[in-house]
Amino acid sequence: MGCDQAVTGLTGKLMAFTEELKLWKREMEDEIAPSSTLNSLLEDENIELPDVRNVIMEHLERRALEFEYYWPEDVMEYRWVTVM
Repeated sequence: MGCDQAVTGLTGKLMAFTEELKLWKREMEDEIAPSSTLNSLLEDENIELPDVRNVIMEHLERRALEFEYYWPEDVMEYRWVTVM
């Protein structure tokens, strides 16, 4: 993402990120650490995934809702908006 890009041109990137949030949430529901970084952190700090699972899932859900709020599926209505 850079300067002078239309919002509609960034839609693909934003939609991909929201899909990634959903994937991470599904992995958390299955009690799988969604990234090697999280897995390493949990191991280093001697934290079990079930102990923090609900907090992480709540965080992912909030991020997904915020993206849906700020970047609605009908973003094409806003094609006049550009990022400066």
